[in-house]
Amino acid sequence: MKGFVYKLCLNDDISKKALYVGSTQRDIKIRLGEHKSDIKIGRRLNELKELSDNLEIMLLEENEYIDTKNLRYRERYWCEKLKPQHNKCYAIRPKKEYNNWYWKSHKQELLKKRREKITCDKCGTIVSRRSILSHKSTNKCLEIQKKNEKNNNILVDNNKWEFLIVLGVQLVILGNKLKEEQKKQ
Repeated sequence: MKGFVYKLCLNDDISKKALYVGSTQRDIKIRLGEHKSDIKIGRRLNELKELSDNLEIMLLEENEYIDTKNLRYRERYWCEKLKPQHNKCYAIRPKKEYNNWYWKSHKQELLKKRREKITCDKCGTIVSRRSILSHKSTNKCLEIQKKNEKNNNILVDNNKWEFLIVLGVQLVILGNKLKEEQKKQ
């Protein structure tokens, strides 16, 4: 399988500093057209919208690869070497590395979400989102759950009786109406 690793840079930049590094199995001119189209419609690399007509694609590596994974490793190599400013994620990122990156990128919103107060669906106690799992195994929560289960059973039983009583009353009323109609005839 033939593959290409490329960088996007600006035509008028003498240093040809990499703005973005990518890899493809398609012709790189077609890939450049796809990047420009994505940028113009706002799908990717929105920061480059004003510069999209001035983008140039430069081939870094053309090679035969066993599979796409090897191609992505080579893309990763070039990303680490050139440090492009618009690659948000590098190819072939181990889970731990991705988690560290995600934590650093979203730390404030993650902490805010962890501190958020929510209501326990089992006992109704208000706790932080971070501690909801440990809360559900506390004695307090478990006792309230047991008490609620008993109350629900009683409520269900009471509701059955109320239904039967209402049904019985309706049958009595219906029976009385039938008797009155029979008398009239």
